[in-house]
Amino acid sequence: MPASGRCTTRGGSDRYDAQLRILVARGRRDPRRLFLDLALDGVRRAADLVRPAFDAAAGRDGFVSFEVTPDLADDTAGTVAQGLALWSRLARPNVMIKVPAKDSAYSDVLYVDELVAPGAINTMPEATLYAFADHGDPSGAFEPSSGTAAETLARAGAAGVELDGIIAELERAGVASFCASDQELLDRVGVKAAGAGAGASAR
Repeated sequence: MPASGRCTTRGGSDRYDAQLRILVARGRRDPRRLFLDLALDGVRRAADLVRPAFDAAAGRDGFVSFEVTPDLADDTAGTVAQGLALWSRLARPNVMIKVPAKDSAYSDVLYVDELVAPGAINTMPEATLYAFADHGDPSGAFEPSSGTAAETLARAGAAGVELDGIIAELERAGVASFCASDQELLDRVGVKAAGAGAGASAR
């Protein structure tokens, strides 16, 4: 979500300025709270927009997702609590709360190609969506392969691949990247809020 939110506040975009001025006039100042107020309103609107598809598909389509904040990446209980709180605030049956996983140096469409399956729902940044449209190939997803997942992991370990270390490093890098995007987003919201407050004072 930080990367997506950053796209709507960068480059002088005024998409949320009117809402921001209203919130600031009501005493909102904290960038995190401002962002959540704005973002959750947008998620509700999006969920309402695709609700007919959700109803027509009996809950198999028509979802909107929102991600928990990265400052809780190392706090499992806090992540769960925030996810439940967000779900309650959104109050829409076709909203999913997304928990961030990790980045990697693999193909930019790996987690799209390899996770395509009937009934699966996958969320992705806009850049990944365009990348998949350009060079994605889901044709081999979930085809039978040699051995089971456990056997594959065992062979990797026997070959000297330290999976635990690799996973830990990928997670660390992913969380760091997500936190950086989140902080950039909050900084932008803070600047916008300061401007909105100054404008209100001038009037």
